[in-house]
Amino acid sequence: VGGSSRLAPGPLVCVAPIAAPTPSAMKTSMVATALFALLPSALSAKETPTQKVIVMLNEMKNKGEAMMDEEQKIFSTYAEWADDRSKELGFDIQDAEAKIEELTSFITKADSDVAQLGKEIEALEAEIAKLTAEKAEA
Repeated sequence: VGGSSRLAPGPLVCVAPIAAPTPSAMKTSMVATALFALLPSALSAKETPTQKVIVMLNEMKNKGEAMMDEEQKIFSTYAEWADDRSKELGFDIQDAEAKIEELTSFITKADSDVAQLGKEIEALEAEIAKLTAEKAEA
């Protein structure tokens, strides 16, 4: 094979002249560029499901804290009422115990008075019987 020519190894490059862009192509290119520039901000404006969950959890936390504050107010009111009622009942118990002691001493005195008066009645009955017997003799 005598006079054949060989091509140089490597990639083949085709060089073609580049045409100047038309005004409509430039407008389309500018609109596309503007849309791609706005795309990240549009995507970030829309909440992702994870962000929605975080927002919901924060709302639940705030609602729970508000409920806890309300519950603490109610509990403090109840605790104050219970403390006041406990003191009132303590005073009522002390008054009742004093009344019990007073009535017990009254009962003890009444029992001793009954015993004393019972002895006096027996003595008077004995005297009546003696006087009745003397009257019958006379």
